[in-house]
Amino acid sequence: MAVTNLTKTLKGKIGWVSVSNDNKKIIAQGKTLRQLLARLKHLGNPKGFIMVAAKDYSSYVG
Repeated sequence: MAVTNLTKTLKGKIGWVSVSNDNKKIIAQGKTLRQLLARLKHLGNPKGFIMVAAKDYSSYVG
């Protein structure tokens, strides 16, 4: 599995986001997971993955 750099895709985004399968665009975003899921349902549940976008990842341990 290759490492994917989402820096450009997530720039300026905070909260929950859904990223397309090709990692090139944001499908939808929301302040809460509930808001994001409602927006995705409204869009017809497009394929992608859900993650949290933070302003700063310096304290991330993974």
